[in-house]
Amino acid sequence: MQMKKILFALLMAGMSLTTMAQTRIVKGAVIDKDGNPLPGVKVEATNGAESTVTDADGTFELEVSQWLKSITVTYPGMKSHKQNLANYNGSEDVVIVRMKSGLNGTFRAYGGIGFATFSDDRDDDYTPGSSYSYEQKNRFAGKLGFGYEMQLAPSWYLIPSIEAAWKGCNAESNTSSRNGEHYLSILYLQVPVLVAYQFDLTNNSSLLLKAGPYFSYGLSGREKDEIKYPDGFQHSDEWDLFNDDGMKRFDIGLSVGAEYGFQKYFVGVNYELGFSEVHKEVGFKNRALFLNLGIKF
Repeated sequence: MQMKKILFALLMAGMSLTTMAQTRIVKGAVIDKDGNPLPGVKVEATNGAESTVTDADGTFELEVSQWLKSITVTYPGMKSHKQNLANYNGSEDVVIVRMKSGLNGTFRAYGGIGFATFSDDRDDDYTPGSSYSYEQKNRFAGKLGFGYEMQLAPSWYLIPSIEAAWKGCNAESNTSSRNGEHYLSILYLQVPVLVAYQFDLTNNSSLLLKAGPYFSYGLSGREKDEIKYPDGFQHSDEWDLFNDDGMKRFDIGLSVGAEYGFQKYFVGVNYELGFSEVHKEVGFKNRALFLNLGIKF
């Protein structure tokens, strides 16, 4: 029994020494461009979990992996700074980090595909008889966007973007005298302004949750109708939604989503809930769901 206790103690001591040998201590100070100390600056292992903040005189101490290559410092109103570390030689690292005024941010480009439709808020008075039916269906949707991811505070971001978004709706209408297929396609110029919070998952990956308003202007819109009659006669027609059918060009709504980021790439989903009635007589509102893929640079 005594031998087992000794072996266990030696094992625990060996594990402790191994753990100590795998870490290093980084000490230093963070100053502004004029050399003044900056308190409350976040100092973190780049793509790592370890972090701390500078104290009242701008100094910090952080225990990190001995293989860590750099630390990153962030502070509202300052440009984030990545400080490279020397190869570990068994001694403490001492660094002085000088920060500059400016905004922290990266550009992002992305594309998405998904489905779109209209909510149908029409009341029963719109239905011209019990033999009439009208069913909304999803149609293909897509978008291309370019934005800027601006850091407001540690983990918090503001993401304004500009997008070309293809939305619309497919529908079926049926009466006792004919059946109809309707295809509505609208191209919007869209500006979402989203607030996001980032969770660091691993050294190279993160989860971003985002929400905010979007503002859209309809650049073009077409509707194509295909009508079939019981006697076999078929008729099709096409027209401009904005000039001929009473569609409104402006739309305002809410966009919510999440995205997974790995290094400079990201994939995510977002749902767009339109608030505006985009038809002058019918209570249509935009609804769309997108799967997005993009890159940051």
